[in-house]
Amino acid sequence: MVTLEQVSKRIFSDPSWFIKILIGGILMCLPIINLAVLGYFYRMAQIGKKGESFHLTGWDDWKALFVDGLRFFVISFGLGFLPLLVGFLLSKLLFWIPSPLSYLPVIPFLILSGPLVGAGLYIYQRKESFQDSFQLPILLRMIDASKYQLALPTFAFLGFLFVGFPLLPFASFIGGSLIFYFYATVFRDLEISAQRTREE
Repeated sequence: MVTLEQVSKRIFSDPSWFIKILIGGILMCLPIINLAVLGYFYRMAQIGKKGESFHLTGWDDWKALFVDGLRFFVISFGLGFLPLLVGFLLSKLLFWIPSPLSYLPVIPFLILSGPLVGAGLYIYQRKESFQDSFQLPILLRMIDASKYQLALPTFAFLGFLFVGFPLLPFASFIGGSLIFYFYATVFRDLEISAQRTREE
């Protein structure tokens, strides 16, 4: 099974990696236009779902990038933003006086939101059905079946964003490209393994 370290090393094997990352980082800063970056993440997840080796895809077919970006936005809003909002509201309800402890309820949702988006995206790309991609019991079973394979990459992704905060748009682009590819490869391996088990 591919590891996040192996994937990370491949990012610089592309001779045009600097230009692709530069475009992604700049687009991250532009409202509405940054939908194209979400479409890029959608493509990276597709590459992982197909079992292809990691490579930064090209910036082409902008219409498709925006359409895929809208799809990604819907999934990430429902499975990423809304859980974080629930965690934030819980923190406000449980802690009336602001303190470092008041953010504790947000942490589980913060850790879970990335894998949830990855699982929802994987399901969506299989059937192109938003209804299927929001079935929480199925998504949680997928994450549980990963046996913590998603935990370390998720922490690494969050840490990478924190460390790369001064260059957040570029860190977000690199991290998003890596993590959504990685999530897709994990879910693909789990799906293949389950199919083999059923056939035996």
